[in-house]
Amino acid sequence: DVYKRQQVIKHIARRLGYSIKPLYKSNDPNDYFGMVFSRFNVGLVIDCGANIGHFYRQVRGAGYSGRIICVEPNPECCTVLNEIIQQDGKAELFGNALGSDTGEASLNVAGDTDGLTSLHDFTDLAKKRFGKTAKVTKQVAVEVKTLETFLDELSVPRDLPIFLKTDTQGHDLAVLKGAGKRIEQIFGISIEMAVNHLYQNSASHWDVVDFVKKNGFEPYDFSIISRDFNGDLLEYDALFVRADVKP
Repeated sequence: DVYKRQQVIKHIARRLGYSIKPLYKSNDPNDYFGMVFSRFNVGLVIDCGANIGHFYRQVRGAGYSGRIICVEPNPECCTVLNEIIQQDGKAELFGNALGSDTGEASLNVAGDTDGLTSLHDFTDLAKKRFGKTAKVTKQVAVEVKTLETFLDELSVPRDLPIFLKTDTQGHDLAVLKGAGKRIEQIFGISIEMAVNHLYQNSASHWDVVDFVKKNGFEPYDFSIISRDFNGDLLEYDALFVRADVKP
């Protein structure tokens, strides 16, 4: 039976120096992202705040082979990321920003590709904790679009299941609000959450939690990103999935 076959496979794996365990017991992001993509039959991944492709590589490492749209307003990061994805026929890169309204904004860039980039000014806490990576070296004028308008321009079908990752250094709630009616076709959200204000005029992580809860999402995973010098939590990554869609 199935149980006996599983035990035989585990025994062979142990003899070869490996251990096999169910994916749901794994702490590897590649495993749980892969489960989410499969569970919701995701047809499009949007990587907002793509930087130099960290999440792009994670998505491909999770076994997702579908379309990925990378959004990164920092020109230096775009140059690096374009080199990474240019051989990937299902990955696209756009140099605009996403927000709750369309228009133009000034992007604060710290360093070239190794610093923080935000549409918000850094707080004193961020400058103290992250040093030169939070020291603005230049500002870049960028076009801002709402996610809803952006997807309409790309003619993305409104019935296509979408996974959204947003890491925009304090601007993530604005990205979510800009989804408009498109929020209904988003089945998974990976988002960076700030417990303490690192960016001026940014929403709190409780505001983000309230928004995703009201729009039908539930927590799937949490992981720590950074702490302050006293050990207090500063940021964490949160993964939310549709609560009303069961496997």
